[in-house]
Order: sequence, then structure tokens, then C-alpha cells
Amino acid sequence: MDHYQARHYRAWYRHITLALAAAAHLTALRVSTGQKGEATAT
Repeated sequence: MDHYQARHYRAWYRHITLALAAAAHLTALRVSTGQKGEATAT
């Protein structure tokens, strides 16, 4: 457990930056293709 990478600020910062960049990319892709969530019929 001593070498767990999330214990270091630099590794945590890289992980969060990558995760936010991926989320932003997927959001931009969804907007540019005009996809919307499916409406649920009740």
C-alpha cells in the first residue's frame, strides 16, 4: 500500500485531469451529433 499512486498529489491530479477531459470530450461529441437521452414512456 506504500506505493499506491493515488496517495501522491501529482498522480491524483493527472487522473482527475484525464477523467474531466474525457467527460468534456464525450459531452461535446453528444452535443455535436445531436443525441439526446431516450424518453421513457410511462
